Amino acid sequence: MDVVESYDVRANQWTKIRKLNTPRCLSCMFVVSDNLYLIGGTGPKFRDLKSTGSLGDMDIWDTATMSWTTIVGLTIPRHGHAVAYVGTQIFIMGGVTTVYMRCLSNIECFCWKRNAWVRGISELPITLSGHAAITLPPAMLISNE
Repeated sequence: MDVVESYDVRANQWTKIRKLNTPRCLSCMFVVSDNLYLIGGTGPKFRDLKSTGSLGDMDIWDTATMSWTTIVGLTIPRHGHAVAYVGTQIFIMGGVTTVYMRCLSNIECFCWKRNAWVRGISELPITLSGHAAITLPPAMLISNE
């Protein structure tokens, strides 16, 4: 799906906004610093719309320009993952990848302020997919329940 709608709580109304660069489902979306981040998911391979697979795209909705921009991609394309952030770092955890046809235990970390990947993040103790993550200062919790 590439349709995006915005809900105005004051007007109690939905409005269509600019379509996604790549149609997708099973992705993660959240807000950081007044921008909307959309990470991974599953969608068309090679833009041919005939076959699907895990996506490595990270798109940002810029509230100032009202447009989507694709920024750096994930090392391992994934869907069914969880995302949380602490300070300036976005953590992308677990999920499933069609690249290796398996569930993942790795964590990728992106610093949105420096627009750079952070290396050396420990893996999860087990593979996870369909889980959730939440940031609670001063720690981050991951749950598969």
